[in-house]
Amino acid sequence: MNTNFLSYQSFLDIMKVIYPVFPLPNNKQFKICIDSIKSESFALPAIEFCEYVHIHKINWLKCSWENDLMPLEYDTTILPYYIFSTSFLRYYFPSCLNLTIKYFFGDYYKYEVGNIDSFVEYTIDAIIENYKDLNESEKKLVEGILKLMENNSFHDYKNECIKLKDKIMNN
Repeated sequence: MNTNFLSYQSFLDIMKVIYPVFPLPNNKQFKICIDSIKSESFALPAIEFCEYVHIHKINWLKCSWENDLMPLEYDTTILPYYIFSTSFLRYYFPSCLNLTIKYFFGDYYKYEVGNIDSFVEYTIDAIIENYKDLNESEKKLVEGILKLMENNSFHDYKNECIKLKDKIMNN
């Protein structure tokens, strides 16, 4: 993957191949997810997100920061912490990646959009924590995102780059 020539659309095209948009997670996956995380102390934002996307039938590709995450009552920046915990939430992992890629392309740089920086940081931490569980295509995509992080002129994520690069090199 030559990241010197990757555009946002290139990343999105790669993600559409790796992550099918349909089928959406089903009712059983939703119930298992809610039952699984409801007893955790900080799970309310994740539960609210799950209920919202399930009721509105929002797929990972259409899930946006401005329209779907930021307007929720609870602070959804912690959502990536839970993203690998159930198959229902795992389906939305590409949403986290998509928002992270947009962030490093500068989409949220010039205007106030809530705590997107914290959301991106939690996403990177979730990738590092669960890197061993990613398949080869996902790992290659993460390498491209790392290059994007290293070479962007909008945000300084030097420490996160070092941690992610270390995880990639030592796995």
